[in-house]
Amino acid sequence: SPCIVVATDMRLHVDSAKSYSYPDVLVVCDPPQFRDDRSDIIMNPTVLIEVLSPSTALTDYNQKLREYRQIDSAHEYLLVSQDTMRIERYIRHDDEEWMDTDVVGIGGVIDLPSIHCVLKLEDVYRKVIFDTED
Repeated sequence: SPCIVVATDMRLHVDSAKSYSYPDVLVVCDPPQFRDDRSDIIMNPTVLIEVLSPSTALTDYNQKLREYRQIDSAHEYLLVSQDTMRIERYIRHDDEEWMDTDVVGIGGVIDLPSIHCVLKLEDVYRKVIFDTED
């Protein structure tokens, strides 16, 4: 695959929102486009992934979702729960419409057609121990 996976140290620039963020993980499939020739600021992700935490969840669901959907190259946005085996996937249906799907539980599977990948929740959450008191 021509895609590369980048975790946490790459800054994302959303030109239409004039904002910067640090997605937890991003996948770039086309030749990387960098902002102002800086190799640490990417502009053309294909897939964006955020791991939800109490301090970031509202930003990830609201501001980042709104901004990431404005990126022409973006096809999927995943919100990964850290408290339960659950991933919410937003996928570009066409240029204007995004659809969301919740995938829950050990048998859950997420298709990421833009990168020809299938994620099994049992693999994503391997070695994760959840607090059973909640």
